[in-house]
Amino acid sequence: MVLTFFRYIGNIFVEALFPHSPIERELFSLPYEQVISRFPPAPSYNRLAVPLPESHSLFAYKNQYVETLIWNIKYKKSIPALTIAGKVLRTHISQHYSKKNILLIPMPSSTRRRRERGFNQCECIIDAIGNEFPHEYNLLTRPIHHDRHTLKGRADRLGSAHGIFSIDQKVLEKLLAKNLFSHNETHIIVIDDVITTGSTMREAIDTLKNAGFKDVSGLSLAH
Repeated sequence: MVLTFFRYIGNIFVEALFPHSPIERELFSLPYEQVISRFPPAPSYNRLAVPLPESHSLFAYKNQYVETLIWNIKYKKSIPALTIAGKVLRTHISQHYSKKNILLIPMPSSTRRRRERGFNQCECIIDAIGNEFPHEYNLLTRPIHHDRHTLKGRADRLGSAHGIFSIDQKVLEKLLAKNLFSHNETHIIVIDDVITTGSTMREAIDTLKNAGFKDVSGLSLAH
């Protein structure tokens, strides 16, 4: 409760320093159904650099409303934006995945990126989804830091994703010891804000599969 209060106060200060643009005011003042109607569906993964048959994105990133939503989550930790993201992802997961033994994990950020930004936006998205689905924030880690993908060309993006993730073995042991999850029955869903080339999500999924999990998929707000 106290942490939620301070997050709320912090968000007020951010909004005071960086007032909403006209498109932000429109986006955050509309009823949820009207907001969603402005988000076009994500394009297919046909042009991804790597195959992602087990993953799905909801919306097209190259849309002013979607881009505004993602920017507010990624850089402002905006409560209105996270509320929208949480609801749409919670609805999608409820409708398209079996609720039994689901485990949500965020796309991890490096220590340096967390220090620069102050938070991991994918953890914030899972917080916004709510407690309907179990989650674990420390199973998949990112010990290797690379510069932002937006600053790189396509080839560099592909190469920089290789080997960037690892599994925290202590967290894994504690998770399996609870007898609520198993390598064979747990469906892990990696939550991300945006899938671009697919290389980062591919590496995250492969790292979890190499750790023994059979059923792993990715889900992002946008592509």
